[in-house]
Amino acid sequence: MKMDHSKLPIDLFPAIKWTVYIAMICTVISTLLYPFHRAAIATASPERVTHILSEFALIATVVKSMLMVVAFILFLRWLFYTAVNSEAFKIKGLKFSPSASVVLLLVPAINIFTSLAIMLNMAKASFAANGWRTQSIALMVVAWWFAFLFWIADVKHPIDLFTNTDSGSIDYTFTLSAPAIFNYIAFFMASILFVLVIEHINRAQTAHMDRSTI
Repeated sequence: MKMDHSKLPIDLFPAIKWTVYIAMICTVISTLLYPFHRAAIATASPERVTHILSEFALIATVVKSMLMVVAFILFLRWLFYTAVNSEAFKIKGLKFSPSASVVLLLVPAINIFTSLAIMLNMAKASFAANGWRTQSIALMVVAWWFAFLFWIADVKHPIDLFTNTDSGSIDYTFTLSAPAIFNYIAFFMASILFVLVIEHINRAQTAHMDRSTI
């Protein structure tokens, strides 16, 4: 018996959304606690509170990294079945098969560019199938891609958002380095736009499927 995967992309969305949002929260936590980690390293016998908060900073960083991997796996699964639905419901204008969509995102280096092409094509085709204007979703996809590009181009700067003195004492003075602030903004914009793009594509495909099954 053939399984019905038509609702799977919709079912996957909450998991993707909350995985990304929790990763964002972990990013904030790890950044706020990072001065304690720096202080713990710089001091031979750090205070107990400093040591504990230092461990929390490392845990938040590790959890964030793990969540980003999980989000990527969920995204690949979402993308595959969204493409399957597009073919099943005869959405026109698609340039990438379900398998090609996933494989092209797994190839290092070129996946930076294929991610834009695949998501842009999927979004525009899904909106056009309903007779909806494609300009707004196209701009959202492009904005997501640029934010993502700026984030991965310099991921090391956010860790320097706060500094501590050489003696190991905590100094919460913002460095306000432009690269660090810009990288943070790019990360949060990319994360939020990523969720919004998926939500909008889901909405467009659901509308098309509902109309096709009437």
